[in-house]
Amino acid sequence: MGKDWRLKEQASLQFRPEAFNILDHPSLQNPGATIFAGTGFVGTAGRIAATNSQPHQIQLALKLVF
Repeated sequence: MGKDWRLKEQASLQFRPEAFNILDHPSLQNPGATIFAGTGFVGTAGRIAATNSQPHQIQLALKLVF
């Protein structure tokens, strides 16, 4: 996906957009697995504290070919 423009007989300009995780779907880490520690209950049991994925990113490239 992109666009090419012919500038002269020996030169052209290329435009290319790229998108990563464009719908911003999260990739969640595993929840906390420790339920009891020592003599008490762990308050973070079953809680998902972070994600593995990056937010959506858009990149634009412009290349001169001659």
